[in-house]
Amino acid sequence: MIDKPEWKPTKGYVYIKDVKEGELVTTKSGTKAIVTDPSESATLVYCTEHTINDKFYLGSQRWAGTTQVKVIK
Repeated sequence: MIDKPEWKPTKGYVYIKDVKEGELVTTKSGTKAIVTDPSESATLVYCTEHTINDKFYLGSQRWAGTTQVKVIK
């Protein structure tokens, strides 16, 4: 495809694949995580906080490289 669309994250967000290792990020749903292994296809994160009190979401997770997040400074 010659004229393929250029996808960009929502204003104020970045793709998780572009975040550096060790940075704290948050999603629109309120999940907070530390990026441990960034990658184009799937980024490994360690979830530290989630709005739903379910232990499944905490700990090591794999998120798609195009997950939109905000970097917490």
